[in-house]
Amino acid sequence: MLAFLRRQRSDDTAPDPSPPVRIFVMGTNVWRDEAACPLERARTERWNLRSGGVLSTSALPEEAAPSEADYDPADQVPTIGGTIGVGPGRGPRDQAIVESRPDVLVFTSEVLKEDLEVTGPIWARLTVQSSAPSADWIARLCDVDQDGRSLNLTDGIFRIVDGADTAQEVEIDLWATSNAFLAGHRIRLQVTNSSFPRWNRNLNTGNQGVADFVAARETLFHDAGHPSYIELPVVPVSG
Repeated sequence: MLAFLRRQRSDDTAPDPSPPVRIFVMGTNVWRDEAACPLERARTERWNLRSGGVLSTSALPEEAAPSEADYDPADQVPTIGGTIGVGPGRGPRDQAIVESRPDVLVFTSEVLKEDLEVTGPIWARLTVQSSAPSADWIARLCDVDQDGRSLNLTDGIFRIVDGADTAQEVEIDLWATSNAFLAGHRIRLQVTNSSFPRWNRNLNTGNQGVADFVAARETLFHDAGHPSYIELPVVPVSG
């Protein structure tokens, strides 16, 4: 930062010789210079949400029962950790309290046999339906270590103001991260309908200005015709 400010005060018009991007890769815990962001060598991998709480690159089946959960606006999922100063601490925090709740759907990969670096923007694309006219859909990417501890990395939200009772695909921007999921770790995605106080709770009625609310049955589909998946920007090991 100081070097940047010094250049702004100088009359030197020579190009800056340093790389334009510097990132910190969690997991391996290293700083790395890059020529661009997103990384041009990163490839997008699709990890499917499957029945039974499985996260996998395997193709979705033609038919599969959906996952369901009940969301009650009077009993919101608490925010644990994250990038803003709310809840019990910032940054990566053990998600055990969150993932033990019946209104949080959890999808986990098999144990990784080798390191998998994910650097860049993260997108979750879910096919969903609610029994209520309005619904929030939240996705959170986590790194599960060898002891089973699940640590949050990044998350995002999509609000359906009206028409949530019709099956539809939602695109959730989880922003970006840089994390090496180490060998022996697992990749996890949480899907839920609230995270308070990070986001204001959805009352499910479509009218947030009136203090009436209803509980709702939330449905997440994961078959070939109604896919749900997360897109991960995977950096080759050689990178």
